Amino acid sequence: MKKLLVVILAASFANGALLADDGWQISIGAHMSKFKVSSGRDSESEKNTSLSIAIGKEIMKTDSGNLLLELSFMTPEKWEYSESYKEKEYVSGSYYYNYSGSGSVKAEMKMALFANLYYQFNTAVAGLKPYLGAGLGLASLKYSWSGSGSGIYCNYLYGGYSCEDYDDSDGYSKTAKAVAYQLALGADYFFNKNIALGLGYGYRNYGSIEIGEDYDKTDIEVKSSGVFGKLTFRF
Repeated sequence: MKKLLVVILAASFANGALLADDGWQISIGAHMSKFKVSSGRDSESEKNTSLSIAIGKEIMKTDSGNLLLELSFMTPEKWEYSESYKEKEYVSGSYYYNYSGSGSVKAEMKMALFANLYYQFNTAVAGLKPYLGAGLGLASLKYSWSGSGSGIYCNYLYGGYSCEDYDDSDGYSKTAKAVAYQLALGADYFFNKNIALGLGYGYRNYGSIEIGEDYDKTDIEVKSSGVFGKLTFRF
């Protein structure tokens, strides 16, 4: 996968026959997304804000528009759930316990790197360029959970209670790299030949991470979708 990304970039960035005389650009994006975590039919989601930074180059111009190759980096997104609880029960002449604890589970996309191709369409409106794009890349994923609790447990023995304090904690964490892809559509408006503002909608599939051990394994799929705005500097 890493070799494929290198080949894509090298073939277009380093081949002078394909490159236009100008058209290099840097884009900074702000994303408002729904980060979705699913396993089988079960799924959970959480709203996220994240950033992207990209560097690209026009590699082809036609009468209808231009083709852009881009390398982009996404900042982290995550889903997290936490809960605190208390339990207490008393049975006269038998036992008594009082317990409290907390736990949390988290799924994260730590970072993602994409090689993208975009086609920008020319329009009758000066400076307005709608586009469609797709990208292939790598994502770093992490899944973790932790829990802890403490309390007292008492047994009724020989006419009285024998009590014991207890304290326990446990956790799990795994990181993995996964093949990822993304799709996007939107429009840029160039105020002049160097500066543009854009709005769009993007879908990103960050792949999956396998958790658990031996016979009890589960694939956690990680996806994200939502709107974004971006500022582009062309030089």
